[in-house]
Amino acid sequence: MEFVNEYYDQNPLGHLGICLVREGECEMLTTLGGSPKRHTLALSAALIDEMKRSQRRTEQDAAIGGEFSLQNGIEVAGRSLGYAPRYGSREIIVVTSALATCDPGDVLGETLPRLKHAGIRVSTVSMQAEMHICKRLADETGGLAG
Repeated sequence: MEFVNEYYDQNPLGHLGICLVREGECEMLTTLGGSPKRHTLALSAALIDEMKRSQRRTEQDAAIGGEFSLQNGIEVAGRSLGYAPRYGSREIIVVTSALATCDPGDVLGETLPRLKHAGIRVSTVSMQAEMHICKRLADETGGLAG
């Protein structure tokens, strides 16, 4: 949540949207907008929801996590950026702690050309091991990976 406040301090005219990817699906927490309060409230609600989910899990279920789908997340985020003006920068920042991605299609063959055509840059932050596909997306679109 500190990221949201820092983002708007450094980009007062910027717009931010937040997507949450879990269990193979992407959910838009907030659409593109300039309200830091709306984003922090949505993130707080998502955190509380996730904490409640983890409390309901039994010991057997605790080892079972939802699948991460990079393609679904990027497709949803990319569609929301389609309405952003061309003169502004369009960037997707992927923050992941997944070790793998389970995608419905070919990320490099289907999604990457659409990102390039729309002028969207993808940067990735991996909390655990770096995935090759994330590094490749960042390199191909002019983003950063780390």
